[in-house]
Amino acid sequence: MNNLENEFIQTESQKTIDIITSHADWMSIKKNITNILNSEAHIAYCEEHQGKMYHLLQNHEYPKGVYRCCSVKDYRAGLPNWELIFNVADFDEILNDDIYLEAYMHFVENPNLILLVLSSKGQDMHYTLEFNISKKNIVTDGFNFPLSKSFVQWRDENSVWLNPAWEENQITSSGYSRQVYLLKRGQNLSEATLVFEGQQDDIFIEAWRYLDVHSTPLDVIKQSHYFSHFSYYIIQENLQILPLSLPKSCHICGYLNSYLLIHLKQDWVKSKETYLSGSVLAIKLQKGKLKTIIPIFIPQEHQVVESIETSKDYIFIHYLDNIYSKAYVTLFKNGDLKPINFPELGTINFELIDQPWRSNIFYIAANDLTHEPTLYAWDAKREELSILRQQKSLFNTNNISIHQYFASSEDNTQIPYFWCGTNLTHETPTLIYCYGGFSVNELPHYMPVIGKLWLEKGFSFVIANIRGGAELGEYWHQEAVRENKYKSIEDLIAVIQDLQKNKRTSPAMTAIQGASNGGLIVANAMTDVPDLLKTVLCEVPIIDMQNYTKYGSGYLWKSEYGDPNDPKIIPYLEKINVLNKISDKIRYPELFITTSLSDDRVSPKHALLLHKKMLNMGHTSSHLISYHQGGHESLNAQDEYIQELAYLWFFLYNAMGLNFETMKS
Repeated sequence: MNNLENEFIQTESQKTIDIITSHADWMSIKKNITNILNSEAHIAYCEEHQGKMYHLLQNHEYPKGVYRCCSVKDYRAGLPNWELIFNVADFDEILNDDIYLEAYMHFVENPNLILLVLSSKGQDMHYTLEFNISKKNIVTDGFNFPLSKSFVQWRDENSVWLNPAWEENQITSSGYSRQVYLLKRGQNLSEATLVFEGQQDDIFIEAWRYLDVHSTPLDVIKQSHYFSHFSYYIIQENLQILPLSLPKSCHICGYLNSYLLIHLKQDWVKSKETYLSGSVLAIKLQKGKLKTIIPIFIPQEHQVVESIETSKDYIFIHYLDNIYSKAYVTLFKNGDLKPINFPELGTINFELIDQPWRSNIFYIAANDLTHEPTLYAWDAKREELSILRQQKSLFNTNNISIHQYFASSEDNTQIPYFWCGTNLTHETPTLIYCYGGFSVNELPHYMPVIGKLWLEKGFSFVIANIRGGAELGEYWHQEAVRENKYKSIEDLIAVIQDLQKNKRTSPAMTAIQGASNGGLIVANAMTDVPDLLKTVLCEVPIIDMQNYTKYGSGYLWKSEYGDPNDPKIIPYLEKINVLNKISDKIRYPELFITTSLSDDRVSPKHALLLHKKMLNMGHTSSHLISYHQGGHESLNAQDEYIQELAYLWFFLYNAMGLNFETMKS
């Protein structure tokens, strides 16, 4: 964006902020959010490494976060004596930048060494630094890399797989690396060994190492041609590359007992056998060749694998059954399967938190919209489940219930959605959240801010599992891509209509919310059914479908939306291009648009174009807020994140004609 566009965004943003902060309710809402996010009731979710538990804490004292550790024994006893390792804010001065911790990777065989991925201003561009935990300093002449979209993964204690992306000849058209180097400790890049190079029109190349207690390590290269189309290679000891004859759409998801674990996204015919889409397979690797294939998990209708984890001896598959979390666990030894029972946890949703190296322990958090999180340690070998933490409720759940319903979309497909609230018998203010893209699943996890500010007031919250996600399987995603992307919008409209038809809400009480791809969906719903909506929360949206490949990381998304340069695709992109659909003859609901000037994934240009189009058509109902930091993922300091949430929640209340202080709790 040019300087004039930046100035326009900042001027419009300040107007919106001034309006919001002039109201008394704003401070009350902000105070409630602050109390929730800074509460000491939150469970400290950790990674376990060699007798220690590591945790990143963010609160009012450490708004950017502090990394700390304690002993496993003390943590399990509920009496952690935390040792501070580093304060993320200290890296601001070291790197002379506004730094946020994006990710970190311990070297599991010596977890004293950790690679820190440090985002600049919350964007995808980041620095990578090697940090020594016992010395509490950056490793001099360690694996330290400049600002870029590079990938770095441990190979062993003294070498890494490096995918550099700080020079033009290293990157793809998407701005990510297309090379794989073996870089040894003490070498600079000119001394490193180039192992693999992809094509400029690839999306990105990455390499990593699988460690296996029972066999030698396995080094893998993934060449992403586009979002759901890959080639895989094995790196041999002599650094020669062997291609793997795997289906282009599959995901490699583990390595155990010399077997490669893959998750199929389409049916695969191999040696006259057909393996169904969604299945998890174990494939014996012998001298780089694919040998025996063992089906581990074959999903039934409306089942989909959510995540896969291997321990020393077991395979843990978290899958969704009609969007309810389930688990399949099996001992896997010498190619033999011995399934074991996994206990019921009593919630709709759970997630794997950690699996310590060289153990059969799994850390699991169970929760849903009405159940605060419980952290379990599950010993698969002993089949023992231990409760480690039970979080205190951060809002009153009395009389709040959750139900799953189905709406009939335009093509008669049944669209599931979760409704959560206190009253099924009369219309109530309702907030509907959706995403609907890139196979991302939206699950009903514990959301204390929504609970305190919305559900506790007697209002309703809905998660719409529209097509484009993969909550019911990969087919659910594929039914709403490219020329069928409009089906995601039709599905959201179907959910809105179903709620209103069944008198759970009304047009005057309906708000919708979506971010990124979800922002595209809710913006289209606004133009398609404005009479059914009161408020639209459109966060970091993708909007300009005719030019999206020219902004940010847009080149990555062609498999989701189609190529805007393809004459066959153009009519379908025009169908979902909000900028072509806004009319000066129609009254639209109140619109709240957010963006970040540091968003290098979905450019703020999208939000700018939407807001300007609304204003040019005479719609003063459009309001824009832009942040300087946070990037696309709102990677913020705690106080900044609280501020952003408070803006959004005040706007929602005000636009819906609700008064926060006078509503019941």
